[in-house]
Amino acid sequence: MTCHHRFKHGSSEHGTALIEFALVLPLLLVVTFAALDLSRAFLAKNVLHQAAREGARMRVRMVDPASGSDIGLVEDRVRQVAAAGGLSPSSIQVSAGASGGQDSVSVTAPFTFTFPLLFKAVGMDLTNPMPLTATCYMKQE
Repeated sequence: MTCHHRFKHGSSEHGTALIEFALVLPLLLVVTFAALDLSRAFLAKNVLHQAAREGARMRVRMVDPASGSDIGLVEDRVRQVAAAGGLSPSSIQVSAGASGGQDSVSVTAPFTFTFPLLFKAVGMDLTNPMPLTATCYMKQE
């Protein structure tokens, strides 16, 4: 009975691909998880911007600017939009512009990174949770 080898040439390089993969895998995992975390932070920032836009729009279009009691409606709308994105704002500031007629809504919410040690490994000093802030200005119509 004769035995045929599948690899006729280069038999000394059987494990080379496995060793190269083992060397590159940690770097690929770090890059992948960092991209996921930064994408989550970018999404959270966009949700906060949308919440601030919704609040400012409600402030200048639907709420009587002279009435201070309607600010609660604006804050509720901002919380509703932020909650749809999985965020709970820690502070909401609604202000009416006296001179320029521009109202502003500023929203701050904490964002917790899932893999904070990845960023510290590459030298980034991130606070966890990191406060994200979004502000929107709109002119009263």
